[in-house]
Amino acid sequence: MASNFSDDARRADILRRAHEGLEEDLDDMRSELMDILPDYEQRLRQNSDALPTWLEITPAQVRALFHLRPVAIETHADPDTPPAASAEHGILGPRTVALAAGRIETFIDEGFVDADFDDDTRTQRLVELYTETTFYLNALIREARRVSEDARATLDAWLDAVLFDLESQRKSDVEALEELVGNGDIGRGGSARQEIADLWEDQRRRAAYLQASWQPLTALVHEGLTTTESGLRELADLLMRARAGLVGANAAIEPQLAPFEWPDAPHRAQPAQPKGPAEVDDAGPTLDLSRPSEYGRGADVDALLEDTLIPGRAADDVDEFAVEPAHDDFNTLPPGGFVPGIIPLDEPTSDPVTAPFESVSVSNYSEPADESATDDAAAPRTSTQRMYTRQETPSVGHVAAPEPAPRQTDPSPAFTDEMPSLAAMPTAPVTTPIATGLLSDEATYTQCFRIRPGFERAGLLEVIAILLPPAAVLATMAVMSVLHLAGAGANPFEQWSWAFSAVSASLAWLLLLPALRRWRTKWLGTKLVIMRHADVREEASLRFDKQALSLNDDTWRWDRLTVAELRRWDSPLDEVCGWTLSLAAPQAPPLRLASPESNRKKWQNSPYQLVEIPYDAWQVSPFDFDTIARRAL
Repeated sequence: MASNFSDDARRADILRRAHEGLEEDLDDMRSELMDILPDYEQRLRQNSDALPTWLEITPAQVRALFHLRPVAIETHADPDTPPAASAEHGILGPRTVALAAGRIETFIDEGFVDADFDDDTRTQRLVELYTETTFYLNALIREARRVSEDARATLDAWLDAVLFDLESQRKSDVEALEELVGNGDIGRGGSARQEIADLWEDQRRRAAYLQASWQPLTALVHEGLTTTESGLRELADLLMRARAGLVGANAAIEPQLAPFEWPDAPHRAQPAQPKGPAEVDDAGPTLDLSRPSEYGRGADVDALLEDTLIPGRAADDVDEFAVEPAHDDFNTLPPGGFVPGIIPLDEPTSDPVTAPFESVSVSNYSEPADESATDDAAAPRTSTQRMYTRQETPSVGHVAAPEPAPRQTDPSPAFTDEMPSLAAMPTAPVTTPIATGLLSDEATYTQCFRIRPGFERAGLLEVIAILLPPAAVLATMAVMSVLHLAGAGANPFEQWSWAFSAVSASLAWLLLLPALRRWRTKWLGTKLVIMRHADVREEASLRFDKQALSLNDDTWRWDRLTVAELRRWDSPLDEVCGWTLSLAAPQAPPLRLASPESNRKKWQNSPYQLVEIPYDAWQVSPFDFDTIARRAL
């Protein structure tokens, strides 16, 4: 009996110590993910929005390249029954690591809490959960590699197609100009040569601008895969430590918990050798012409894009470009569901029915399947995405986001034809985006803060400096009075004439000085602490979408606003100026938002009223403030 008790105690101690160590490592990883996730996905939004405005590749199409399909890990399901579809998916980078960390956390919580190796049912469930977790990690690694390869290939194909189309357009313009010169419609001489030189320069300028905008996107693909693999390796090590703890508590379970093996990178076929000078094919890049229906931009545009890849190219010329999409069965995961874990982020696992906030980030942020499908009249680059999209119309008095380059209105040979239309660019590697997560068009999530009067815990030195002197005087007088009553000493009030004054001053000190310092007491559990008045920083989660703005538990709907006023404020001492937005709606308290303005000239030329510095307003980033102001006004 004693031996059994000793074994049970040893097992419990091993599980407890292993669980504490794993939880500590998970907390560290969670904190790190909450720091890097908003930064990575914010850069993804900004770089996809920074593409040239004449492109018809939407930011949603670019960001969809980074989406992972939901991973199916139901290893014991009926093979004839497909796994249930899951609404959760990852985005290449820190978010995928967060999803995997949620699975690891679920396994640790269920495997180490109330573990009972004498119960065969619990033991079997533990083995199944471990197997599902290892399958999930393995599948997630392969899916991340697939998405990275497909995203890189698609971005390269898009870039090649646009550059080829720019060159083709330049050639056609030059040929048309030379034909006009040959027919005598345009005189020979310097003006014709200048026109041709301008066409060359315009093509070179656009190509350089396009390549400069493309480079950050390809860098984000590499960074996303590196971050994903690094985080998943750390989680795999964490899973092996959890396995070691379980085996240490019960060695009999070791054969059932197979060690996790990191999947090898797939072998890629060697790229074809470049053609020789005599074999150069001038037909341009070969692309898969299939286009997912979720990126339709209207019936009239769709009808055109069904027949042609690039405006001006006949439909019967398309066959020379068509090839089968690149597909790697080794890296492709069947669609399906997985057992969702606890995502270690303050992000919702799915978008609520009501409209939400988009910023973070944090960060948290998936593209809706019908994005811009109802906005037929919108410009090619206009999007409704909250964090990614910048409206083409100017801001109402506040220009936080970069202004789009002015459109050239003078007709010239360089602009006689439409610019390349790539809304129907091949997106074969792109999986159908799911409207959930950080890249959601439904809502924007961000953090805001304000400095307000409040209370904070008084410092130890402050408490000692205020309480120790009078307390020492009163304690000394009390001890001497007790000794006098016991017959062991003289009466201090008779011996010293200043004793009564000292006691009175000490009592006044204890009463008046804390009151002047605006002290108050507060119970923290069973501990009484002293709080002092101070300006405290208050942080809150802000969420907004196309329908409403939410701050903590309060919601302001755009269509029910009773007050929406944009004002200016200035702080000459700090040499800082900015904007403040006041909102009011039924059944919601008044809300004030503030943001700095870096362009003082635009701020000075604004017609809005100048008000006092909004010390109590919630401060948000200029980009988010600009989006909120557009929707409110």
